[in-house]
Amino acid sequence: MSKGKVITVTLSEETWRELRRRAALAGKSISAFVRERIEEELGQKGNIYEEVHRELEEIARKVGGHLERWNREELYDL
Repeated sequence: MSKGKVITVTLSEETWRELRRRAALAGKSISAFVRERIEEELGQKGNIYEEVHRELEEIARKVGGHLERWNREELYDL
């Protein structure tokens, strides 16, 4: 893996203990455990938006329409 960005997060003592416990159960370092959870979360969000967009395109097609795409200038009348 390429060198990534380092972040600092403040957690409650209770959250810290649970994080350490779950990382240990997974056999991972805390850093690896947190990194994987964040990557999963971001990956899921991206997929959800793409899926919704495809569904909207399908609905528009079924009713004889289509989805419009606008650029920034068109949206803000620049």
